[in-house]
Parts: sequence; C-alpha cells; structure tokens
Amino acid sequence: MVSTVEIFNVTIPPKDGLCCMICKIMNSEDNPLIYSNYCRNKLKCGQFLRETPQAMAAPITNRKLLELGNSLYVIVTKDFWESHIFRKHCDALNIQMTDLLHPLPNDVYETCLHYTVEHRLAPRWNKVGSYLVGGQDFLSSKKNVAIELKIRNILDNIAEFHVKAVNLTIPFLRLNPYQRAITIYTSVYVLPSMQKGNVLSKSKAIKEKYLFKDYENLREYWKNMHGYILPDNEEGLLYYEIEFDYFDGFDWCSSVRLYPETCLTSRHLDIFLSTDPVFTINTFEEDLGERMRELCGQQLNVIRMENKRFFFLQRDLAGTSMLPSRVDISSTCDTGYDTQSSSFTNNEMPSLKFASSNIILRIPSQLSPPGINNSLTCKTDYVTDNIATISCEADSTTMSKPIVQINEEKSLKRKISKPENKALVQVNIHANL
Repeated sequence: MVSTVEIFNVTIPPKDGLCCMICKIMNSEDNPLIYSNYCRNKLKCGQFLRETPQAMAAPITNRKLLELGNSLYVIVTKDFWESHIFRKHCDALNIQMTDLLHPLPNDVYETCLHYTVEHRLAPRWNKVGSYLVGGQDFLSSKKNVAIELKIRNILDNIAEFHVKAVNLTIPFLRLNPYQRAITIYTSVYVLPSMQKGNVLSKSKAIKEKYLFKDYENLREYWKNMHGYILPDNEEGLLYYEIEFDYFDGFDWCSSVRLYPETCLTSRHLDIFLSTDPVFTINTFEEDLGERMRELCGQQLNVIRMENKRFFFLQRDLAGTSMLPSRVDISSTCDTGYDTQSSSFTNNEMPSLKFASSNIILRIPSQLSPPGINNSLTCKTDYVTDNIATISCEADSTTMSKPIVQINEEKSLKRKISKPENKALVQVNIHANL
C-alpha cells in the first residue's frame, strides 16, 4: 500500500511587514487551576488568539525563557503594532511587550504559525501526540482518522504545508473494561502529549484538593487549555491521579495531576495507512480554508501542489540490490503496490513500473518530461542510511545522471526536473532495508 503526503502552498504575510515580540503576562489572575508557567502561558495564549484574530502567537516553551516569567511570542503587522488599539488590547489582557525580535526569526515564525493553525482548527482537528485527530467527538471512538501536519520552507509570502493522512487507534482506558481494572503504579499515557505517567489513585469524584468545582468546570478547563470537548455525560466516569517524573535541570522531581478517564490511554497510538487519504486530506483542506480565512489581516489562500507528492511504501526492499535498467511506460499499468486496476491511457496517469521490486511510481501525465514515450533508462544503487536513488532518463537522450544521497525522512519521493534539451526523471527511494 502507498500513503500519500500532499503539499499545499499557503499564502502567509511576508516577514518584512510583520513585528515579532516577546510579551510578558503581567498581574496574572490568581487561578488555582494554573499549576505551572507553561499552563499559564498556554491558557493566556489561547485567550489572546480568541480575542485577537489579527495576530499569530505561541506560548514560550524554552526552559531558560520560562524561568524569566510567563511569556508569549506574538506576531502582528507593523501597522497594527503601531496602533493604539493593539496596546489597549494588550493592557486589557494583562500582557506587556518586553522584547522586539528583529529580524523575525524563521523558527519563531514557524512556531507561531503552527500553533495558531492548530488552535483555530480545534475542536474539528485535535492535537494528540504529533497528529491532529478529526472530529470533536474523537474521545468516544477508538478508531479515528488523523493527519500529520508539517510546515516547511517559509519563503517570502509562501509556506509549504505537508499533510499526511493516517488511520489511528487510540487505546482509551474508558473504552476497554479490562484496562479499567488497572492498579496503582501502572503506567498510562495522557492526552494530548502522550506523556507517560504512573497511576497513584482513581476515584468516582473529583477530589477537593484539585479545586475543580465540578465536571463542567473540568470540561471548560480542557476546552480552554487543549481545545478538547469532553463528553457531556459524567455518569460512570473515573478520575485518576497521575504522577510524572521529570528532570528540572538540577535534580529529578515529580508532580501529580488529575486526569479524567477519557483522556488516558493504556499504550501508545496504533498508526495505520489511511483507508481513504483523499477524503481525509480534502476534509482538512476545507476546514483549513474555513477556519483560517485570514492571517494577520491578510487573506489566506490554500493551493494544492499537484506536482509535488511524497510516497510512503509499506515494503521491505532488503535483498534487492539493483532495480531494472529499463522502465516501460505502457497504456495498461498497475496503479498501486501489488494491485491491478483498469487501464489508463498515456494521457491520463502513466506509471513507472519496477517489476523486480514491485514498486509503482505514478506520475501525472502533465509532469512527464518531453521525449518520454515508451521507456526510460534507469540507474540505481543503495547508499547509506537505507536510501536508494534511481536516476531515469528518456531513451531519446544520452545524459548520464550520477547517484546522490538525499538526507531526508524515510519516504519514497520523486522529483521531476527538465533541463534544456534533456529529459530527466530523478526518483529518490527511502526504504526500510
């Protein structure tokens, strides 16, 4: 099976028109539910984004900066930053600018963009580990669809959104009666971080020391903190005290937190190839366009890059030292790994077929280099880090392309380049060897 990563070009405000600053949270309310600087930063950041649609923001997670106090990264346009409206707005939210970052660092821009996107997509897409799980009722279902979002190549006013669709199973404690019989010191994993902790106790009611007034107060906290919509009905719900061990830079410490049973799992997520990646990615694209109409006052456009696509093979290529030196492109072909389907014409979706290793590369016809009619000549070899690179050229040309190593994630990727008077297809295979 082949899993596809779609790439979208998303228009973003150019950096030269933006201001980036570190804002400190001043005179913070004495909220007993705030148990750490990071918790305070995240709650305040969520409030800031809800009430300031003209901005991007992210809580500061850098340990050294956290030690200086409760702070956020905030990005707005220069015009908005210079206005009295922004300063009055910050005063109302009890935040104050302490440092102006100029020029705007690329990593801070990416962090704020990613966090703002995730915040606005919730609860339609909910953060669980490194994935965004679809549907606000995902806490009541074991099997869910999800996407993995990576933002890369922020250049001028364009950012690349790499979107991979997956199916996943979340082994919730509440949905498995056998797992609910766990004892103290049993290891569990907590949402959304999937951090591991140990059970200290469980109860049918919220203990008074945690200062949640009732279940509705707990639901409101989870909505503001993580964007989650907990189930309406509290009936039969258990509450767990979870202990976490961590290193504070000087010594090992521990902390205890209260978690509703709906947000605990018995093990890590089970990830599978998506059964319908097109539908999942299309749904995400629609939600992104609807929930992110503007970014810092600029209209946000999402453009799918049909000529850029990554392929992931669930295939072990061990023992295959060389791929065939000749590739046939015919009107009748496979369209997936080890699967036969109806014929396509050369004007529709030709494929590169490597019979000895059962690898099929589907190449949109509009991307086929000129001069490629019925066959390509390929050179291939395996290099270090389990990477194989195939260089293919049309038989009508005589150009030779050396094998090179590409240091990227394990995937199957094809790139098309069209030099003058030459037709070259370079295919980089990243496989588990």
